[in-house]
Amino acid sequence: MIRNYQRAFSQSGFEIIFQCLPNTCGSEIESFLEQPRILGNLSPNFRQESPVFFVKHVANNQTSYLLLSSSDWSNYIDIYLSIIEVYQPVYDKVKIDNAAYQKHLNGNVNNYGKVDKDIENSQDHPLVSRYKTFNFIDVALPIKAISSDEPKSEILTVEGRGTFIKYMTALGVSQLDVLRNYDNAFKQAGFQPLLACENQDCGNYMENYLEKDTVFRKIGPNLKSESPVRVMKHSSEGKNTYVALAIADWERELDIFLAVLEEGELKQGKVAINADYLASKIAKTGKVALYGIEFDFDFDSDKVKSKSFTLIKEIANYLKHNAAQKIYIVGHAGATGDEDYNILLSKKRAQSVRKILIEQHQIAADRLKARGAGDWAPVSTNQNEEGKALSRRVELVLDL
Repeated sequence: MIRNYQRAFSQSGFEIIFQCLPNTCGSEIESFLEQPRILGNLSPNFRQESPVFFVKHVANNQTSYLLLSSSDWSNYIDIYLSIIEVYQPVYDKVKIDNAAYQKHLNGNVNNYGKVDKDIENSQDHPLVSRYKTFNFIDVALPIKAISSDEPKSEILTVEGRGTFIKYMTALGVSQLDVLRNYDNAFKQAGFQPLLACENQDCGNYMENYLEKDTVFRKIGPNLKSESPVRVMKHSSEGKNTYVALAIADWERELDIFLAVLEEGELKQGKVAINADYLASKIAKTGKVALYGIEFDFDFDSDKVKSKSFTLIKEIANYLKHNAAQKIYIVGHAGATGDEDYNILLSKKRAQSVRKILIEQHQIAADRLKARGAGDWAPVSTNQNEEGKALSRRVELVLDL
């Protein structure tokens, strides 16, 4: 058998890259050849004395590699043959639609949070409002290899709206093809890689970490130690979107796990803002942003609209319940007009809020300092009116 293959390789112009005859291939050849990535799903069963031939053939600009080995069981011989034809694949099976994504970011497409009609004659309790939609969550994304059961610096926690999807491929689809298609799509769409790892490069604890419901939530990921992982970041219109991808290869088919998180502030107004909410946010981050309809300043105006008085009363309640605390009231403007004017306008807005707290709610003046940040700290892009409107806000910042 060996001589016949050697003769055939020679006559057909094959280049021998490596060969070893029985009992000359080394003590680890048996375990090496039985890895799934060597001979795929052939379930090879080798012996230490198995011969190995690895050859290369080039014809008509087509390169092929051939791996041949065998096992002699006295009564019969198992022959294993693996042929790899080298070609440049077209990675076009994964699409990222930037146009649809922009419409989604601009609020033109929204299929989230659909609410059924209330039961006839039912109503909310006057004390507590309902939660008007869902899926604002936090996800702890791995950005480095996970090498312990309690990772810290390896994790990036992102808050926003999450979407979680599990795909199962058709039979015979290769993990490499799926992975390369996603890699190419991410690259073409301008994603920034935060983590790209495979096999042991992901760390000994990556599999356990991803199965803990911290990333893929309720879609029940069942991964393998060699599962490839991607964590990507995309920025557009001043907003960040994160994508986590993991693949489990079960030989016959693949499981693909995808998490998409659109980063953003928790929208105020889903649950009525009160003093406890303000206390919680300030205790956690040292500040709280109040923007949008609650402080709906028109362009070039520092007048607080009456619809914001209820929220300002809650600020007063917070200050009355935390009598020792002092705060900065920081106004922010959209990038319309010159820099000096925006600083002045944002300070006047902060002073308007301060005046209401002092004159209508009897908060001591020495506990409140008004500042203007202009357009230096936008929360969204200043390249369109929607982004500028979102940046027109007031923040309460703890004065230490």
